Amino acid sequence: LALTLRDLRRLAVARKWLSRTDWTSLCCRRLAVMPDEATPVQLAHLVAALSAGEAVIGLRTARAKLVGKDALDRALASLAKPNSATARLWLSRFSAAQPLGEAPEALLGMRGRANATVIAETLARHGGFFDSAAPTMPL
Repeated sequence: LALTLRDLRRLAVARKWLSRTDWTSLCCRRLAVMPDEATPVQLAHLVAALSAGEAVIGLRTARAKLVGKDALDRALASLAKPNSATARLWLSRFSAAQPLGEAPEALLGMRGRANATVIAETLARHGGFFDSAAPTMPL
């Protein structure tokens, strides 16, 4: 769990990041080696990190074409700090900045809002985990 949390924080702010396939593979390998003593909450935290990471990758991939880049950057920096309440605030502002309608920019914005919502809801449900002091390893 600590390694996955560390990697998610890196993913949020790194210039280079894992592909969605690499992130999913990494998290699935970690799920597979979770000890039998792992609690359902611990397993849920790992799945939550998997989902949040996939959404971060989606946002980072589309970032150049999205509006509200400043809010997105602040949200991801807050995720990495960790400060889930601030991350959720900036994700909300990012979502609000996305255009509406049927234009290609609006469709991209809709995907951006969906990814931001996945992260925000994950942080709301698992905020204690995402804000925990773990990992002790440097980012």
